[in-house]
Amino acid sequence: EDLTGKGLEDLRAGIIRTPLPPQETFLDDPLRVLRAVRFGTRFGFQLEASILEAAASEPVLTALGNKVSKERIGTELDGMFNGKSPSAAVRLLHQLSLFPIVFALPPTVTVGP
Repeated sequence: EDLTGKGLEDLRAGIIRTPLPPQETFLDDPLRVLRAVRFGTRFGFQLEASILEAAASEPVLTALGNKVSKERIGTELDGMFNGKSPSAAVRLLHQLSLFPIVFALPPTVTVGP
């Protein structure tokens, strides 16, 4: 089902968009941010501008860090790094300010002597 009415057009143009407003979509399930990165880099698609804006927003970053398990994040990262364009995935993760979230150490781990 094409909820946006732009599905085929977006496929031809190589654009990823969400059927609902991206902020709403990502707050509902923050893992969708990482899936958008994975699918975008896997298929060579561009993320629509409103996705980029919502994905880098503080509420979405906070939700991703607080609601999603490290295991689920790890599964998405594995798909990115073993995919078609891991360097593009890293650039996009950096662009969206996702590094501190996806590579955060668990609270029980201390660094240093």
